[in-house]
Amino acid sequence: MNHIIRYIPATLILFLLFLAGCSTPKNTRTQTGIELVFHLQRTGGNLMIAVFDNPGNFKMRKPVRTHKVPADRKQINWVVENLESPTFAVMCYQDLNGNAMLDREGYIPVEPWGMSNNPVLTAPPEWNQIAVNRNQTSNIHINVQ
Repeated sequence: MNHIIRYIPATLILFLLFLAGCSTPKNTRTQTGIELVFHLQRTGGNLMIAVFDNPGNFKMRKPVRTHKVPADRKQINWVVENLESPTFAVMCYQDLNGNAMLDREGYIPVEPWGMSNNPVLTAPPEWNQIAVNRNQTSNIHINVQ
């Protein structure tokens, strides 16, 4: 009988740890990540997404996150996890022909594209035009046109 009583505290601790694990949320993505919502004009090809965490990486076109998702519906959601920087920027394009490049005629894109803050541009974007403060929002809507 004494050997059974000896194991009760350890069993109780394991049971309590199990209960604690069961009570944590299964989906913590919305608690730690930023949801990006892309609104496409049409379906087809892939949506190519790049996330930049500072002006230097943006200027050098070195994203901290990239993602490729089939553009098979007109609204695509993607959660960016564990961004350390409080400010970030998103650029994307819809690769309609599958060549993994934003096709252009001269400097003008011929495939749909979008950026955080949905700026109206007449020249390449500056960091301050598309940068977003992650502490001010939990989701970003981007029009891909």
